[in-house]
Amino acid sequence: MTRKLAISQKQAEALLRAAQKHRGIIEVETLMGTVRLIPECHVGNRVLAETPSDPPSNEDDVFIDLGPSDPPPFPGKATFVRSYLYERGHRSNHDGSHLAPLRAEAAKEWRRQLLAQELGKREKAALEYLSARKDDKHSLSELKGIGPDTIDRLLAREFVEATFHPKHPERVALVWITKSGMRELTKDKRSQKAAL
Repeated sequence: MTRKLAISQKQAEALLRAAQKHRGIIEVETLMGTVRLIPECHVGNRVLAETPSDPPSNEDDVFIDLGPSDPPPFPGKATFVRSYLYERGHRSNHDGSHLAPLRAEAAKEWRRQLLAQELGKREKAALEYLSARKDDKHSLSELKGIGPDTIDRLLAREFVEATFHPKHPERVALVWITKSGMRELTKDKRSQKAAL
């Protein structure tokens, strides 16, 4: 049996962010009734609403609309590969050489799905920053709010180039914008002006 909880707006927002990040739906038994927090990634998803595991809707259900939120960024390569392996029954984190073909397949699938996505706001912000200083090479620490996953996505799109750390070859040491990155940025700016 579950205990009914009082839930504040701040707590509901935190739960909704977690649901959005993990692409799930959260239900909380409250004093007002059942609160179902449905992130934007599931709004309008008819398949999810028809799954038999969902209990039938109750008239006492309370839905809290927290307004539009930004969609979560496309996952970084390492996160995608890890979940790809996990979905196929490989629960261990060790780097077994027998998993190398599966990791390569996962990386190829990650890139294919990434290229089908539009450029996210973090990628745009990174390109903006790098384009303002296009002749310089920058360390990741200089790019505020832009992490390794964002750089992975830009590298896969070939909008930036990078050098890697000599002792840790999976870590980016320096990054700079490419000509195709500059073209994408100017194309994006033109489309924003046209929309106005």
